[in-house]
Order: sequence, then C-alpha cells, then structure tokens
Amino acid sequence: MFVKSQGIVLNCIKYSETSVIARIYTREQGLLSFMINGVRTAKNTAKAAMLQAGTLLDLDFSFQENKNLLRIKEFKRTCIYNSIPFDVRKSAILLFITEVISKTLHEREINEEQFDFLYEQLLMLDKTEEANHFYHFQFLLYYSLHLGFFPTNNFGEKTPFFDLKKGQFVGEKNRNFDVLNHEESMLVHELLHSEIFAKPDISFQRNIRNAVLRKLLEFYGLHIETFRNVQSHIILESVFD
Repeated sequence: MFVKSQGIVLNCIKYSETSVIARIYTREQGLLSFMINGVRTAKNTAKAAMLQAGTLLDLDFSFQENKNLLRIKEFKRTCIYNSIPFDVRKSAILLFITEVISKTLHEREINEEQFDFLYEQLLMLDKTEEANHFYHFQFLLYYSLHLGFFPTNNFGEKTPFFDLKKGQFVGEKNRNFDVLNHEESMLVHELLHSEIFAKPDISFQRNIRNAVLRKLLEFYGLHIETFRNVQSHIILESVFD
C-alpha cells in the first residue's frame, strides 16, 4: 500500500555509487529504512541535501510489512530551516537530538504523540531567537516523559540528591555513582521546574552543565538497555563553552 506521511531524517549511509539507505522516523509507520536510488549524482545534489540528519520531510512511499528496505515514490521538504544552518549552536543541538532519537527508537513502532513532540522540538529550535545553554537538557528531560521514565521532581531539604536509577531525589548521596551531587541535582531540579521551550532563568558553571549532560545520558542508558555510545554531546560541550 502507498502511505503519505511526515518524516524526520535520522541518518543516511552510502549504498552504491548513486544510492543511499536512509533511516527516517515517520509519523504513520514509525522508524523505517529506505533505499533511495540516484541521489548521489551531480544532477541530484538538492535531493541529497534533503537527506541530511534532522531534515523534516513529506513522504510518499510504498509500505510492505515484511520488507526491511522500502522504496520512496516521492519526498520533499516540509519546511526549510531558516536559522539552524547558520547557527553553530543550533546545528550542534540538531545533531544531538537526531542522534538521541535514533538510539531510542525501535523499528516500526508507531507513536504519533511522540513523533509530534519530536517534530515540534525541531521546529521550535529553528524558531527560537537564541540557542540557550539548556535547550538540549530540556529536550532530554521532556523526551523521557514520552519514553516512560520522566523524573519525579521531589527535590527538597530532605531529598537534595538526584538518583539516576530511581528517577527521583533522595536523602543521601553516599558513594553511589548513580546519585548526583548537590549542585548537579539542583540543576536537574531547576530544569524540571522550567517550561519546555522557554529559556530558564538560571546560571550554572560550565563544568556543572557538562557533568549533568553526561549524567542525563547515563540516566537514559539506565532506563533503555540499547542506549549506548552517544558522541554528539562532545560537540555541544565545545560550542557552549
């Protein structure tokens, strides 16, 4: 059957001299892999550019349940980013978000609400005036809500330490490496207290921000067994120096 759907390009690899295999998260059928012929030619540079990670597409494709590699009849940009390509910070966040999405999805798992959240995240990243230091932190926290392990914000005088395994604040840190120190825990609390897409009115030193970003990735790894080896956060740490 033929399906029309919105999609988010996650990655694209060379298959032959002129063809590629693209992994695209679709609203209608979940995560799919497509064989796309003829895009790696001088005449089709515009088509190839549409397959960069994070591009939002309108797709028309033939779907068969028992096929691992599908064929696209037609694809075009849903919108053209106005600021992301010209802002190194936003570009780094886009790369990070698409890598995290790629490592948290299962093939052909349909979740329209989750897709809409991710789609809107990318649109808002492009629309926001300035890429703030905490956009990607907020993304990780609010995306975890859709993945089923959103933290409990029970921060208080008696529970000042965030426990990555429990997903909540606890009373003692001890020597448990899965429990954040007081400053790191305070940052998590402030982020959970902030509104999604809104720039939080907070300031933390770079070493604290970097430590918490890595801890949040560990948080994902503790709750998603296959979530491993994210690399793009290193770029974020550099551009948000």
